[in-house]
Amino acid sequence: MSIEVNVRSGEISKTILNAGDILIVRSDSNWVSGVVRDASNQAAVISPNSKIAIGPYPDVRQFSIEAAPNSIQGEPLMYSVGNSRRDDATEVVFARSSSNVKSFSASFTLDATYDKFDLVYNASTNVTVTVPANLPQGFKVKFIGTNLTGNITIAAGPGATNRDGQTTLASGKNGTLTITRQSAKNDAAQYALSGDFA
Repeated sequence: MSIEVNVRSGEISKTILNAGDILIVRSDSNWVSGVVRDASNQAAVISPNSKIAIGPYPDVRQFSIEAAPNSIQGEPLMYSVGNSRRDDATEVVFARSSSNVKSFSASFTLDATYDKFDLVYNASTNVTVTVPANLPQGFKVKFIGTNLTGNITIAAGPGATNRDGQTTLASGKNGTLTITRQSAKNDAAQYALSGDFA
């Protein structure tokens, strides 16, 4: 069972997130806000009376939790590290590096330049991502959803085949698309969807 740590107004607390762990940061007050920073100084804001979840990752990460200095009423931010559930928290994803993460908020067609990227969905409308037939074998992208209201639908373009029949990633979920077979003529891509696709 994880232990919750208080961070009071103006304080900074650092924590290590081991592989597989989840960092939960919450504010139970209408008066207290803060920021979570990773080792590369990327920041995620904790709004008053909200909760965010970070992780899990396959490796060790370090984060700092900072309570805003103008927080009043003496109420703290609170955080815990462990294998606890995200529950109703808003997931926050920190990039491995800015070069392999892209955000999107509208429908688009994949191309080879997206290979090995994390694609972060950051809108509240439904979007469609089309898979063309000419993606190379081994092409892989991870879709990272948010707790907004829109869904991501994966559609096969002409000549492409969805092997599994799964098509939709609901908000707040994550999933991976992999090109599993490509013909010699580069015109018959087959792909598989894994993770939370349904």
